[in-house]
Amino acid sequence: MPVYPLKNEAPSWQIPSAQVNTELTKFHKKETPTVQLRSHFQGILEQYTCAETIYTDGSKTASGVGCSIIINGVAHLWTLPPMTSIFTAEQYAILQALKYCQIESKSNLTLIVSDSLSTLNAMSNRYSRDPLILACLQTLKVLMDGDKRVVFIWVPGHVGILGNELADQSARQAAAATGIDCTIVKAPDLKMKIRQCITEAWQRQWNNELTQLRTIKPDVTKWTPNVKMSREEAVRIHRLRLGHTALTHSYLLSGQGHPNCPSCEARLTAMHIMRMSSVKQP
Repeated sequence: MPVYPLKNEAPSWQIPSAQVNTELTKFHKKETPTVQLRSHFQGILEQYTCAETIYTDGSKTASGVGCSIIINGVAHLWTLPPMTSIFTAEQYAILQALKYCQIESKSNLTLIVSDSLSTLNAMSNRYSRDPLILACLQTLKVLMDGDKRVVFIWVPGHVGILGNELADQSARQAAAATGIDCTIVKAPDLKMKIRQCITEAWQRQWNNELTQLRTIKPDVTKWTPNVKMSREEAVRIHRLRLGHTALTHSYLLSGQGHPNCPSCEARLTAMHIMRMSSVKQP
């Protein structure tokens, strides 16, 4: 599968930083009524007269990944490869909005509205090594060289802003579609998919193991202790998990047979000792 190339068509000092309006971040979404958020957003729009507004959004569901842009109430959708991250989907939507400004828009001022603060923050870094962010900034430079101005506005999602809600619905619709409109992926997304495939193969192999650790740790995900332990304590815990203790495995060094439980003559294991201890406790 092809990967987005890292293209620097212009030196970094010539690439402009995106103009991002994040006024709405000062309002806590859970504490601010949605009516008030919509009112403040409308106030921001009124600061830019004669501007064309484009809403963008990305969506990643169990069905797939998609993104969309809303222009004058009309949705434009793209279905992306399933391995695409939501961050990439948001970036791709903004790139398509910028391409629209470059090719079709007649307006000299465009507002691109997104609910992805991480993407807009990344757009503020002209030295980014992200290929999609670079593509956005380079397209932005072309627009600025042609006397076209673009302002990015962040809005909180799901607060009833019509354009944002339409973009969200359209992105979900694109994610549910069967065909793929863009087959190129970003290297980090591809690496994540490869790592996921390796983990799944490891899990399938681990499911067939017959060890004590397998009985108490059925999956291969990292096992992080809930409490801080010293090195000595961590070693003891790991030996118990593996079932390797001096009481149960010292026979390997002495050349004797495997020890049995003195109470029931069952094979002596760390798990058996812990179970018998819990039974005998008053």
